Amino acid sequence: MNVPAAVTLLRVYLAELRGDAETTVDLVPRAMAARREGEVMLGTIIGWYAGMAEWLRGRPAEAERLLSPAAGQRSAVGEGFLAAWVCHVLCQAQRAQGQLDAVVGTCRRTLEITAATRKAGVPSRRRRLRHPGTGCLPAR
Repeated sequence: MNVPAAVTLLRVYLAELRGDAETTVDLVPRAMAARREGEVMLGTIIGWYAGMAEWLRGRPAEAERLLSPAAGQRSAVGEGFLAAWVCHVLCQAQRAQGQLDAVVGTCRRTLEITAATRKAGVPSRRRRLRHPGTGCLPAR
């Protein structure tokens, strides 16, 4: 586990929760510098936070540019929940720019992502939480 990057990401997350765009923006490059080669998920999460920082700064176009790849990357590896959450914020950035056709497209993409995750037999997060220790076993 990459502890320096994880600690920096927690700081980024706390800054985001406080709505502190500047601290979020300042910490994202530190998290990127702490990332090691091959840490794809970490890179996606850092990209997500970079997009969130731009959203908090009131820059929806830049937020959209940074969030779009994160949705595709998480979807490609079957992480429907994370991809759908990125799409949620991506829709907000597109809507803020008046790109309503893009919003509809992103919403459709979200539905496709979540439907594909369900078809693949991945239990929902809620089902996994109801059965601690069962990992990927579906609820009965």
